[in-house]
Amino acid sequence: MTQDNDSAYKAEYDRHWNQAVEILTAAVRLEHPRHGTVDFADFLTAALRATAANLGDPHALTAGRPGSWESAALSELVHGTIGSNPTMFDLAQFRTEPIQVTLNVAELVLVEAGSPGAPKSHDDAVYEAGDNDDLATGISHQYVEAYSDYAERFTAAVQAEAGKHPGLFDLVTVTVDTNITTTGTLDAPGVENPIEGDSDPLVWHFWSTARENVGLPMIQRRS
Repeated sequence: MTQDNDSAYKAEYDRHWNQAVEILTAAVRLEHPRHGTVDFADFLTAALRATAANLGDPHALTAGRPGSWESAALSELVHGTIGSNPTMFDLAQFRTEPIQVTLNVAELVLVEAGSPGAPKSHDDAVYEAGDNDDLATGISHQYVEAYSDYAERFTAAVQAEAGKHPGLFDLVTVTVDTNITTTGTLDAPGVENPIEGDSDPLVWHFWSTARENVGLPMIQRRS
């Protein structure tokens, strides 16, 4: 299995490398209609700046081998275009990819189980209903309504936060999963909530801000 993974990685690496060389070579050969040879240095640094912005962190460009001379030279080049310590909002103006904020409501409820004010998971609530099918069906309906309402309020909170930062509102998209049970598997993980430190900093900013402002889903239990 490891050998297969290594081969797949090498094939993908080679594909990207070949595409990158082809594109960069074509760019160098561009001729400006008035000034002649293209300013390739500007082309390349702008492309690297946009790449760093899409990743949300310029250090991500050198994370594979941060101590090498190549990494040092690349860091100097990139920081020359964006400053030595850019904020995530400084970088955002150079993004070419959307800021994709994801929300899995059932996963959030499961992770927050036991927190003050947190609802039970749907599965636990149905289990407590025992063999009462009517009660279990009613509980499921309540969770469907609550999760849908929460997703709407969460999305609105993300959009409100995005509106505070010029140029970002149109870049931010929100994808929600309101299934009342966690349906992801190892083969098809589905929509997952971001994790602090492992996600695009801007994604985490919008997600965590919305989470703080909206709180947790509220299940209106009816007898």
